[in-house]
Amino acid sequence: MRRRCALLVLLIIGGWAPNLVSQERSLPRVGLLRQGSPNDPFTAAFLDEMRLLGYVAGQTILYEFRWAEGDPARVPHLARDLSTRGSDVIVTGGDNAIRAVRDAAPHTPVVMGASNDPIGLGLVQSVAPPGGSVTGLTIFSEELSQKRLELFRDAIPHLTRVAVLHNPNFPSARADLSSTEAAARILGLALRIVTVTSGSDLEPAFAGLDRKDVDGLIMLADPFFTAHKGRIVELSRGMALPAMFYWREFAEAGGLMSYGPDGAALDRRAAHYVHRILNGAKPEELPIEQPTKLELVLNQKTARELNLIFPPTLLARADEVIE
Repeated sequence: MRRRCALLVLLIIGGWAPNLVSQERSLPRVGLLRQGSPNDPFTAAFLDEMRLLGYVAGQTILYEFRWAEGDPARVPHLARDLSTRGSDVIVTGGDNAIRAVRDAAPHTPVVMGASNDPIGLGLVQSVAPPGGSVTGLTIFSEELSQKRLELFRDAIPHLTRVAVLHNPNFPSARADLSSTEAAARILGLALRIVTVTSGSDLEPAFAGLDRKDVDGLIMLADPFFTAHKGRIVELSRGMALPAMFYWREFAEAGGLMSYGPDGAALDRRAAHYVHRILNGAKPEELPIEQPTKLELVLNQKTARELNLIFPPTLLARADEVIE
């Protein structure tokens, strides 16, 4: 009897195992290369939107994750590793990662969660149609650079000297910095460029700032900075240095203020690109989109720590005020 039962179990397992393997192979596979850590809120937003679109992990879709953990040097290796996994679509953000994935998997559709300058860097041929294997969303505009500085000046009336956190290894950093410098000239602000290329540079970079020489700090859009959000916010607050950030997550983490697109909304929109591609759309025919809404977030608690008072007009314009 025991032998018969054991044989029956083996037959059941033997009958089901190939079916499970076959089912897994038939599911669409989406690769995600992220430059932060697994607690990344942007990835969470993407996965939630995919769920709302009807995709259930392990049942109707398979995900392959690769995390750079804030180290840009790991991105090319992770892109090559991910390219071997047979993904139907790969999702990533930041121009270094987008280029690395495109080069590692030239025949796989790539969806950009956010790119600063996809045309200028040759990632796409045009906004509509993009051509090639890359499509998704872009966030760069010269008008945004000037608006961020204007809002920062509104919050800090004595603002005349601004430190700019800058990573020259980020492909679109030159264009972003150039537009910020042009905006500063228009507004009569003096900039001090603070170069950071790795996590180990952050503390020395802030330590090299003399609080008497700068009135505030502004951060350019860069996934590397986002991956080190907590440390950057902590360092700026430790110096009692007012700071303007690009993503709202910095203000939520204790930064003074932020102005830019809703990053989570961009990744939710990226999910719709993935959905369309999995249903037969060609990436070269899907137009690149820009954010439809920019948001101003103010942190009142941090303002009080810095002995600052946001003007009523600025508070009235804010999309969110964190108490």
